[in-house]
Amino acid sequence: MRLLLYLDPSPRREAAIALAGPLIRRPGVSVSLLATEEDLRASPGLLDEAASSLPADPPPSRISRPGPAERAIVEETQTRPYDLLVVPPAGRGGIHRLRKDSRIASLVRRVGGSVLVARGPANSPARVLAAIGGEGMAEVIAGAAAFVSDAYGAEVILLHVRSEVDLPRAGRSIRPSPDEGLPRAHAFLDSLGVASALRRREGFLVEEILAEAEAAPAGLVLLGSPEGSEEERRLRDETTERVLLECPASVLVVRSSFPAPAAGPGSPPRV
Repeated sequence: MRLLLYLDPSPRREAAIALAGPLIRRPGVSVSLLATEEDLRASPGLLDEAASSLPADPPPSRISRPGPAERAIVEETQTRPYDLLVVPPAGRGGIHRLRKDSRIASLVRRVGGSVLVARGPANSPARVLAAIGGEGMAEVIAGAAAFVSDAYGAEVILLHVRSEVDLPRAGRSIRPSPDEGLPRAHAFLDSLGVASALRRREGFLVEEILAEAEAAPAGLVLLGSPEGSEEERRLRDETTERVLLECPASVLVVRSSFPAPAAGPGSPPRV
């Protein structure tokens, strides 16, 4: 797995470093550190200090690009393929934070790989909440949940929300069954030896994800970002943006390309 960790000079970077560290310890993970040229002029030791605190072997590469941050990240991910981007949270509260988080949501849409938006506190999450739909990403999201739970030593909760609103797919409306993706994800995790708890809710998708994240409580929420029609992608983008705006926990947006762990014999096929 190729991991890109973006850093700025603010204290918010500590949350990103704290979440990236255990992931970097996993076998086969290589890491690159990225900062804007403007931030490095203001804080010349930014990347060196981060590199010294990370357990990377081989040591992380250090990259700088012209800012602003979104431009630097997008250009870097277009130049080299990365499986996972880790970025700090947006910052201050109120309207300022909402504007910043909206730009993070825009960044998530523009980056090809999976994206982890790391929020404080700067420690590993004790519980991981993975939102499972019926769109064919169940095993991919479950694999991502297994990867992060192994890194953090976290419990895994699998959630399916039966939406009160019909979702369009291929020109028709559907109501995904709670039994489409949830058992597949559970079986996939079981084949990896990862225990998981199942949760089912009915209501509005974002509200129920946020409610379960608060009830758990979850330090990290996983959302799938599957391919699909333009209308499906628009709805998924709206869901992702609202969760990024409103969820106080860290959020991992999982693309279908996420390198999930291999399952054992008899595991369900990835769809």
